[in-house]
Amino acid sequence: AAWRSPDGREWARVPSEGLTGPGDQRLLDVAEGSSGLVAVGLDGGSAAVWSSADGEVWERVGHDEAVFGGPGDQRAEAVAAAPGGGGGWVAVGTDAGVGDGDAAVWRSVDGRSWERVPDGGGLGGPGSQAALDVAVGPAGLTAVGVGDGSAQSWTSSDGGAWTPLAIGDGVAAAGVAADERAVAAGSAAADGLDALVWRRSEGPSWERQEGGELSGPLDQELAAVAVGDALAVAVGRTNLGGGDDAAVWSSADGAAWVRSIHDEELFGGDQAQRMLDVGVQGTTAVAVGWSGSSPASRDAAVWVSELRGGGARAQL
Repeated sequence: AAWRSPDGREWARVPSEGLTGPGDQRLLDVAEGSSGLVAVGLDGGSAAVWSSADGEVWERVGHDEAVFGGPGDQRAEAVAAAPGGGGGWVAVGTDAGVGDGDAAVWRSVDGRSWERVPDGGGLGGPGSQAALDVAVGPAGLTAVGVGDGSAQSWTSSDGGAWTPLAIGDGVAAAGVAADERAVAAGSAAADGLDALVWRRSEGPSWERQEGGELSGPLDQELAAVAVGDALAVAVGRTNLGGGDDAAVWSSADGAAWVRSIHDEELFGGDQAQRMLDVGVQGTTAVAVGWSGSSPASRDAAVWVSELRGGGARAQL
């Protein structure tokens, strides 16, 4: 299912003709580029892609077993407009049909015709690998995820050849690139789960940012991160109220993070709530996720906030 909004506050469900089919389909990520919008996800055990010129009418990209399928399950977790503004796209995800499972990458010049990027050795390795998000910066693309049980990143100038770079303990669920820097957000087990942020400056290594309001006696988990004019914002969940509640952290530099004061009416309630993604336009942040008592009774949920910062773009 897909929804549209002119301001993040009033939403309308879009027609579903192009989003349905036999079995289960899921949209996991959407991105905007010069040629419109592209959404990625899965259809049963295969990766799937949809495209739209305006977000109102969606068309399913035809299934090609050699591109989106194969032995085992494939899923496209995230998509981004390719570097350079030429209208291309890069999607990342997983291919469970290769050994223990490897990261997977797909490319397209127009969002409608796709190719699977051959693995030149950078997407596999010992254990399982999964690319969970991809971000674009001046230096190219950065994908983040997990490799052999630890947080992992991959970098590429054009989406073709990928170089792996270890991040550290934990799982990097989301990434964002700005200037020559990058931030990855996720979690690691430590008396439950602690939220984690890693930063990469001009050099090749990642620096872990931890403690402070990223950790606590209960679970904290980051699912997504975005950068706006005033602040970087990360969203996810905590279990302060005994069950899952939505949670938000913000930072001016990507190093020191402050968690928003928990408001039970806003972030909690009788049911579980979880934020799964966030986007920032100027000083307005829009987070999306779900609220519900069980997987069978979850409703889509949206949170909107006007960010307050120093006025300059957040420096990572």
